[in-house]
Amino acid sequence: RVMVSTLSIIYNPMLMSLHLLNVVNMFPLLESVLKAVTVNARSLVLTAILCAIVVYLFGLMGFVLFPEDFTDSDGQRLCNTLWQCFLISLTKGIRTDGGLGTMLLARNWGQPHCHLRLVFDFMFYVVIIVCLLNMIFGIIIDTFGQLRAERENIEQDTQNRCFICGIDSYT
Repeated sequence: RVMVSTLSIIYNPMLMSLHLLNVVNMFPLLESVLKAVTVNARSLVLTAILCAIVVYLFGLMGFVLFPEDFTDSDGQRLCNTLWQCFLISLTKGIRTDGGLGTMLLARNWGQPHCHLRLVFDFMFYVVIIVCLLNMIFGIIIDTFGQLRAERENIEQDTQNRCFICGIDSYT
């Protein structure tokens, strides 16, 4: 706290806003929420990397097969390079409800590659939105369950065991 206060006086007063993070120390519930993300941080990071790799593959397919469909409402192309396709797929594809299918230009049934685009949109939705994002959510929710079980075991031990000798209270 003192270091942040000193840095905010010396460098930038905006650093004083970091003191708002002390609210985590005040509420045990917030600590457990933060712990649920940090305990399995390795699993979350690796799953996020896998998600980014799969999104990159979808961005690559979109760049090769459907570059003209990556346009905004003004008609400007958003996908001039593979890097742009990846970033658009990552940011807008994951944030929209229906994946890339709701963000890309709609195709009519008579247009070429219409069925391929339908499969592309559906696979992005199933693989990214349904499977990979739910894996990330599942890791976090499972960690909440583990933390709750650990907390219940600790509470049970404090109520049923002697603090000094470790013998249960029923003996």
